[in-house]
Amino acid sequence: MNRHLRKAVVASAAITAGLLMTACQSGSDSAAGSGTSTTSVAATATESARSPEVSGSERQAPQQGSGSSAPGTGSASPSRDTALEGIDKGEGVNGTWFGNVSYLAPGKYTVSGQKGSEQEFLVAEDTEITGYDDICGDPSAAGGTKCTEAQLETAAKKGVSAEVVIKNGIATSVRDDH
Repeated sequence: MNRHLRKAVVASAAITAGLLMTACQSGSDSAAGSGTSTTSVAATATESARSPEVSGSERQAPQQGSGSSAPGTGSASPSRDTALEGIDKGEGVNGTWFGNVSYLAPGKYTVSGQKGSEQEFLVAEDTEITGYDDICGDPSAAGGTKCTEAQLETAAKKGVSAEVVIKNGIATSVRDDH
């Protein structure tokens, strides 16, 4: 049974790879022009789909190259704004979260809110990071101590409870709970 399942999985993977290779050549008639037939691949895919031992799902690939311009016009199709261009347009999460800050990647963190929900955020150069002994600083310092992102990263890797104010997905301030 296990050997048959392995064979079916390998055959399905080979068929999928073959179908993906032909799907990437949309608009080219290389299969018809070279005299090769793709019906055997389709028939094998249909047979393996009917097999009770193999299960899975198929996802349709996104359309590529849908935007085009006339040759010689010099204009390109419009594209989405980059993350930096979208900041001032109100794209992203806004709000204040209280919870445990965790490190994901350089400049990228999460804060866990109530009920176990997590909100991802970025830290910018102008993010105000204030510590009252958990991130950095002295607990008796009035107004807290200004911390660096490196200190926040170290504290977040250990786990630190903080208040995070987020605007457009970027933290404007991170203050540890004192």
